[in-house]
Amino acid sequence: MAFCTNCGKELVDGAKFCAFCGTANEKSNTKREIVFEGKVHKCPSCGEVLDAFVATCPVCGHELRDASNSEAVHVFASRLVSAKTVREKAEIIRNFPIPNTKEDILEFMILASTNIDNKLEPDLYSAWQVKTEQAYQKAQIVFQKESELSRIQNIYEKVSAKLAKQKKQDKVKKAGNILAELMPVLPNVIIVTGWLISIFVLLPLCRVNLDSVGTNGYQIILMLDFIAGAIFIPFAFKANSSLPKIIAALGLILSILVLIPLCGENLDDVGTNAFQIILMVDIVCSVIILIRMLKRQGNVEKTKGLLNGVVVLIAFAFVAIMLIAYGISSVVTAITVTNETAEKEQEHHQAISVKYEWPITGLSQYLPLPPTQYGEIQTDNETRFNIDVYQVTPADFDLYAKACEEKGFTINTTKTDQVFYAYHEEKYEISIFYYEDEETLKIYLDAPEQMSDIKWPTIGLAQKLPVPDVLVGRIWHDSSEQFGVDLAEVTQEVFDRYIDACMEKGFTVDYRRSASYFNAYNKEGEELTLSLQIFDVMEVSIKATKKE
Repeated sequence: MAFCTNCGKELVDGAKFCAFCGTANEKSNTKREIVFEGKVHKCPSCGEVLDAFVATCPVCGHELRDASNSEAVHVFASRLVSAKTVREKAEIIRNFPIPNTKEDILEFMILASTNIDNKLEPDLYSAWQVKTEQAYQKAQIVFQKESELSRIQNIYEKVSAKLAKQKKQDKVKKAGNILAELMPVLPNVIIVTGWLISIFVLLPLCRVNLDSVGTNGYQIILMLDFIAGAIFIPFAFKANSSLPKIIAALGLILSILVLIPLCGENLDDVGTNAFQIILMVDIVCSVIILIRMLKRQGNVEKTKGLLNGVVVLIAFAFVAIMLIAYGISSVVTAITVTNETAEKEQEHHQAISVKYEWPITGLSQYLPLPPTQYGEIQTDNETRFNIDVYQVTPADFDLYAKACEEKGFTINTTKTDQVFYAYHEEKYEISIFYYEDEETLKIYLDAPEQMSDIKWPTIGLAQKLPVPDVLVGRIWHDSSEQFGVDLAEVTQEVFDRYIDACMEKGFTVDYRRSASYFNAYNKEGEELTLSLQIFDVMEVSIKATKKE
């Protein structure tokens, strides 16, 4: 039972004010709570606040053991191991939330992309694709800078290419399985009917120029052979019921697959190669059918009659003429194709055998010599050096990555079996990509961004922000849709003060704040993102309200 502290009257349970004198109940809680999100990572040696991807303290040089380990990845892995069924694992992969930190996004991107394998269960295969897409979409939001997003972008492009290749392979495999299942049970009557349809319906639909068809003997032979096949097939089935269905079906399938795409085309413009291929297979089918017709079957009496003998003799002569006609041309075609293939292989060999001359000045002096002497220098200027190195093995890639570390690229290091990223203490950035199927190593070295005194804009989105204390940097985007700038010499204290100033400017809606990151909206719906990067660089980005 509660009583009013002013008049002493008894209060009704749950009442916030006295019904007699109006005094507020002292138990009412009107205080606002402040909740801090995320964790502040500090050096265990000197206490310096650490940025993302840092493996060594930039102040005292203390090596951070287990700095790359992600707590979220460990939780995800433990849940995945505890799942008992494939469906449970797929649900965990799809629905496990990816944290907003850059380390976690990159860890999940690498984890998901390396687990995509079409040998997995379909549900798991699809779930890892979804997780890769989730990591990429989140990276596009969190990674504001193009150089940072390129890491995720390269992994995503490789995954997309791999999925496209696997998709094509799956289609071919699926089509082959369906064909293998249908062939043994395909009724004879359907084969004969389909073959006749392909001749009397599909072939007339092809708009053949009869005035010039005589110039291409393959067209005449092909049409005549189809007609002969249609006449002989019923007799073949009658004389020998054990004729393999696959032989007759093969001719049917090829005739449909080739003739349908050619409908509406002038066959004289298509070329002879397609006709040579289908003619060869069709002749083989006809020969097998003819042999089956002439073969004795148990007590079946020998075919009698002069008419039957003449028909068989004419058919045999016809097939022999076609074989001779095709044989001569096929040999010429085979030689031509072989020569063209050899020329292409020689051109490829010459391309990857080109030797480069390593520059002795410029950005290349910061790099170790590539593992092979074959390659091409694509770019060599004051801001970027790029070379494609050929005939590189996976072992060469590993050794070169270690050589780069020995050259001083040890800050914010990221390494997999295909990529290597790192910074030099002089702010040079290296990006290496290895393509094992092409045996090619692509090396990019970017010079530090040039910072200079800037003038803060007085119009546009920039005027919505407080003017920074330090105006040394580089404006990388300024339009009605977005304003972006990199500011140098920004310490942690300066970064915190600028966040406070932005919040005073109204950027307090749905805000997220950490030691090196801030994101919020104002009442107009404009989005502000601040991030404290490596080498005391603050990235500022403000985007206009999205148009519906």
